[in-house]
Amino acid sequence: MVTLTKKDIAKRLQERGFNQRLDELVALMNAICDEIVNAVHEGYAVSFRGFGRFYLKERLVKRTPSREGGNRELPPKNIKVLRFSPSKKTRVE
Repeated sequence: MVTLTKKDIAKRLQERGFNQRLDELVALMNAICDEIVNAVHEGYAVSFRGFGRFYLKERLVKRTPSREGGNRELPPKNIKVLRFSPSKKTRVE
């Protein structure tokens, strides 16, 4: 699998006719990514129609076995995990 970086995506945008410089396009993508992260941390779900949705989901802490053979209880602390749900158009079957 080949990985695309922000710079690679910016080059592709230039090929599609965007007239900004490469560093300006990378700065724009950084600003968009920062806004997505900030909005999700504030409790918003961020949706892009035709692409997908970013959101936080709480996951319970898993119990771990103790050396004595029983289950060791961990303090009830939920972990918030960033999730991405692709739209039907972007989903890989």
